Amino acid sequence: VVARPEAVVIPKKIVHSPTQGAMDAIPPEERQYLQELALEAIATVAAGTPRVAYERIEADKLDSEQKTALWTLLDSKTRAAIKLAASVPL
Repeated sequence: VVARPEAVVIPKKIVHSPTQGAMDAIPPEERQYLQELALEAIATVAAGTPRVAYERIEADKLDSEQKTALWTLLDSKTRAAIKLAASVPL
């Protein structure tokens, strides 16, 4: 009888992003507000007016933690559209 070698399990590489856990530092009432703001921004960009979404976010005068947390709630298409809108002069 030949013993089979035990299977070697190779753990998957865990990838951490710079924004991972950003919402953890935000109080619950602010989280709710940021979630609503994110949904508004997504809908505004989907409607074809990313500049309006950018201006709305800027008008809130979010601090860096809040902006980072908000950014984690947006999909990449929305983030890209807002970045582009921010870079285009009025």
